[in-house]
Amino acid sequence: MAKVACIGNKGDINESDLLEYMTGDHQTNTIGMYLEGVVEGKRFFKAASEASRKKPVVVIKAGRSEAGAAAVASHTGSLAGSDAVFNAVCRRAGLIRVQNSEAFFDALAAFEKLPLPRGNRMGSLSITGMGCVAATDAAEEYGIVLPPLKQETLERLGEVMPSWAPVRNPIDTWSAIEQHGSKKASSHIARCLMDQQDVDALLITFVLMPESMFDISEAFAEIFKQHPHKPVFASYYGGTAREISHIHDGFSALGVPCYPTPERAIAAFGRMVEYARFRGVIRG
Repeated sequence: MAKVACIGNKGDINESDLLEYMTGDHQTNTIGMYLEGVVEGKRFFKAASEASRKKPVVVIKAGRSEAGAAAVASHTGSLAGSDAVFNAVCRRAGLIRVQNSEAFFDALAAFEKLPLPRGNRMGSLSITGMGCVAATDAAEEYGIVLPPLKQETLERLGEVMPSWAPVRNPIDTWSAIEQHGSKKASSHIARCLMDQQDVDALLITFVLMPESMFDISEAFAEIFKQHPHKPVFASYYGGTAREISHIHDGFSALGVPCYPTPERAIAAFGRMVEYARFRGVIRG
C-alpha cells in the first residue's frame, strides 16, 4: 500500500480532498475508498470523474439499507444519502462500487496486479466439475463470456486429454491430470487456452492436495510472459496452511492474484471488465 488515510468525522478534510490528492500521487496506482456519506456532492463527482480517467477507484458505500443509514448517522453523524443516487454517481463517474469488504480487497488485488482486459472472454480450467460449474454460473452473473474452444485448440488439448473425456470451456482437467500429473496437464491446458485468440483472460482453479505442490513458476511463467496483455486469475478449494501458502506465494511471484473460490476470481475479473469498458479499452 502506498498511502492509507482515515478521516473520521471529517472535521478538517473530507473524501474529496483525499481523492484529489491520491489522483495526483504517482505512487498510487489504484484507489480504494470506504464511505459512509459524501459532504460535497458536486466536488466529489468532479474529483471522482477525474480520478477514474487516470486510475481505478473501488468504493464501498455503507448505509445502503434504512437500518444501515441509521447506523451511519449514530456512528459519525453523517447522512448516508440516497443509495440509488450514489449508484448513479458511480456509473457516470466510472467508480467501481462493491458491496462488501471481501469484494473490495478482491477487486483491488486484481487492479493492482493485472493489465486491464481487452475483452470479457475467459478461458477456465479446473480439476473438478464443481469448479467448472461454479465458474460457469459466476461468469453468467458478472457478464463474462466463456468462448467455445476452436478446432486447433481441441487438437492440441488431445495431447493430454483422453479421447473419451468431454472437452469444453471451462475444462475439467482431472482425466488429464490422472494420466500426466498436475504440473504437465495444467500447464499444457493453460497454454492452449491462452494461445486461443478470442480468450482475453484465464482462470486456473485447483483443489489443493500434495499433488498441487509443484513449482508454479516453472509450470506457468513462460506461458504468462508470452501473453502479457491477458490477465490471469488463480483460485482454489481446500488445502492445508502450507498448501495455501504455496499457491499464494507461487502465483504472487508471477503477478497473479489468488482467490479462495473461482466465484471471487470471476467477480474481480467482472469489475475489471466494467472499468475497462468505462476507459474505452473494451467497446460494446
